[in-house]
Amino acid sequence: MSKGRIELKKTFNAGKLAKELPKIINNFVEKYSVKAAENTRKAIMKGVSPNITETTTNIRKKRGQPVSKPLFASGNLFRSIKSKKKNKGASIEMNRYGIEHHRGFVTSSRSMIPNKTVPERPFITPSKKFEGFLLRDLRNAIKKAFKK
Repeated sequence: MSKGRIELKKTFNAGKLAKELPKIINNFVEKYSVKAAENTRKAIMKGVSPNITETTTNIRKKRGQPVSKPLFASGNLFRSIKSKKKNKGASIEMNRYGIEHHRGFVTSSRSMIPNKTVPERPFITPSKKFEGFLLRDLRNAIKKAFKK
């Protein structure tokens, strides 16, 4: 076995990275929640699947609501979607109705249409394009912290 020389070079400060990482992650989460809230509202405006049924159309007419896109009869859900900063991170908040429709649910026994299964309408999400930007920004922030 020949003798060789191994040379190590320090190119980053792991201590500084460890110190900066909580701030980097918090910033990442805040940006993600703001954009996810924006894209969630856009999804509702664009229209989500499945379309409203004839039964829903009739109920909206009885209530005097416009027969429009799913999840946009009164506009209450749309207006309730917000990104909220917290001590350590952020979240997307909206009324319970939105969460139920995102996941799907069964109507109450006291509903106009009792015990009906309402299909999920997954609409709470950032765009794929934005996810790419976020990951790029996260990588760049970590690289920058490495160089400090």
